[in-house]
Amino acid sequence: MKHKFSVGSMLEACPTPHITTGQKGGSEIDLILEGRFGIIPIEIKYASRIKKPALKALHTFCEDRQLPLGIIINNDDQVRWYSDKIVGIPLAFTI
Repeated sequence: MKHKFSVGSMLEACPTPHITTGQKGGSEIDLILEGRFGIIPIEIKYASRIKKPALKALHTFCEDRQLPLGIIINNDDQVRWYSDKIVGIPLAFTI
């Protein structure tokens, strides 16, 4: 069964969504969503294949805050788990 991920559906789940960018010690997170679902850090990458060094900021952010999930939106053609906490979602799946 295919699931459709939509940033819009996540925003609808927030009565008052809090969207911000974050930076900690030089490691930038492109987008941070905060709502009833908790905090979800999102990185946006142009590449279709993500290399391990590109995951460092997202991993650190999730570990420091004990978050269960971080998302990378990219140009891949399929959903791909990069670790137990980091999932890559193709841009085409989000719109």
